[in-house]
Amino acid sequence: MTQIKSKINLGFTLIEVLIFVSLLSIIFITFAALTTVTIRWSKINEHKIIASHNIEEIREWLRGQKEADFTGFIGKEGSWCFNSHEYPTGYLNWVLSSDPSCDHSLDGIYKRTVVLANQDSDRKVLVSLHIDWNEGTQYFTIDERTLFSLHEI
Repeated sequence: MTQIKSKINLGFTLIEVLIFVSLLSIIFITFAALTTVTIRWSKINEHKIIASHNIEEIREWLRGQKEADFTGFIGKEGSWCFNSHEYPTGYLNWVLSSDPSCDHSLDGIYKRTVVLANQDSDRKVLVSLHIDWNEGTQYFTIDERTLFSLHEI
């Protein structure tokens, strides 16, 4: 009787290992790219939330200025820059938005401007709030408008 020698395959061939490693590499690169995009958009959304907070902050400060001295407030028609969380103590200390110091210095990336425009004889002021910033090569902006009057409901 003849004995047939059987060859036992105990491992993978080099081609199988290369294919496995290649597929695994593609999967890891895809997950790394997805993670990078997710982190970038998370940072953009974080900046949008902070920008919205900064708009709300200046709107409430302006509302307080209007309540304290409406006559002085309606006299400040124009475009103003508020790139600090420390607000000016008097109307004379407001910085024009055309001033060279009005740059993206609020929290290091934002530029916040306010335009006040008197509306009709009913003593109303249209307040246009604007904040913008750059994320790499992308430009983002948030605009909001509100109407202040002497007596609000």
